Formats: sequence, structure tokens, C-alpha cells
Amino acid sequence: MEKTPDAYPPDCRLFRIMAFGDSNTFGTSSVAVPPSFRLAPEDRWPRVMQSCLISTEVIEEGLPGRTTDLEDLGEPVQGGVTYSGLQHLPTALASHQPLDLVILMLGTNDAKTRFERDAHDIAAGMRRLVSTVKSFQSIVGYTAPSVLVISPPAIASSVVNGRLGEMFACGSQLTAALPDLYRAIATEISADFLDANDIISTDGIDGVHWTVHTHRTFGTAVATWIAGKYQLLMQEPLP
Repeated sequence: MEKTPDAYPPDCRLFRIMAFGDSNTFGTSSVAVPPSFRLAPEDRWPRVMQSCLISTEVIEEGLPGRTTDLEDLGEPVQGGVTYSGLQHLPTALASHQPLDLVILMLGTNDAKTRFERDAHDIAAGMRRLVSTVKSFQSIVGYTAPSVLVISPPAIASSVVNGRLGEMFACGSQLTAALPDLYRAIATEISADFLDANDIISTDGIDGVHWTVHTHRTFGTAVATWIAGKYQLLMQEPLP
């Protein structure tokens, strides 16, 4: 008799996590003068997290420029790419199932000057993302994954002095206001919450992206939290 997916015992597959985010999940390097590049796999925080957690598979779903729920016509054309997290999230959930946990870390790009958003607008976009995960219905019988909302570290105040200063004129203030709003959403919708500002700060030269050291610190810290929450075994991250 063919078994349904949920009939398999938990130890027959890996604990599966999808990290759904923007350029700092993708691993965009911080440079003073473009072009930028993607960090090596072992230097990106989702892969660092993967190397720390035993019997776990981490799916990287990072896209530079991704917002919570807005299209961005100001981003370079990439053959029909949607920059709206809300538009792509259902497809990602379906294509990567089964998932045990989805990490949502978005909001930085929503703080771009051209969007004219306030912190409550950005938080409303995050609420829609959490609700999308919570309401996911699999046609092959998998249950909706748990959700971890991570408020991204605030954009550095030095951003106004660099090449992204006009793009993120008020970005530092807007992103600094997100943790309390994201925490309230997570509590209301029964999701977990982490404030990345408690772990790292945005330390790249452009004021938006992270150094390799910060990726490694963050990936290790999130792995530690997940291991404690879900009773997973840990090991030292790869050098």
C-alpha cells in the first residue's frame, strides 16, 4: 500500500528549512563601487546554518531587491522576475515541500525612498507573508510549515554617505522601527520571532549588506535558536 507523506516517521527525512529573504539571504557582497557579486556558498548565512545543524536541509530562497509585497519597476529587468515576496512565496512553498520551517526575513527593500512606505506599511506586508505560509495547502498531503519571522538588522546610518544614500534616504529610521511591529505580528499569528539587531548589525561598506563575518555570526546564532526550538543536534560550522 502506498504511504501518504505524513505516514513516514520523522527520522526518514531531513528537517527542511526554507530561508526566504532578499539580498542578504542571497549573499550579495558589500562593495563601495559596483558591480557587486555573490558570496561563496560557505560564507552565506543559510549555508552556515546548514553546516551547523545535523540532519537538516536548508533551501536558500534569497533574491536581491525582494520586498514583502511590492513589485519594483526600478529594479533591473530579469526576464519576468517578480520582486514581490508575496507573489513568489506560494510557488516557493509548493516547489520546496515538504517544509518544516520557513524563515521570513524581509523589509529592508520596502524602505527604499521611492516606495514612500512607513514602518506600519512594511509590517502589513510581513503580516501577509506570514498568513500565506500559515494557510498553505498542499495537494500531496503535507502540512503547512512553522514560521520564524526575523526582523532584519537596521540599515546603517552611514548609508546616506554612500552610493545607496539616495535609494535609502530614510532607510535607517524605517528599518529600526520594524522589530516591535514584527514581534507583535508574530505573537498575534502564532509565529516565532527573532530580532536580528540582537545578533548582528549591518556592517558592510555600503550600509545595507553584510560582511562574511556577519553572515557567519548570524547563521550560527539562528542555527542555535532552531536547534533549541526543535530539539535538533548541532555541530561546529565548517571553517
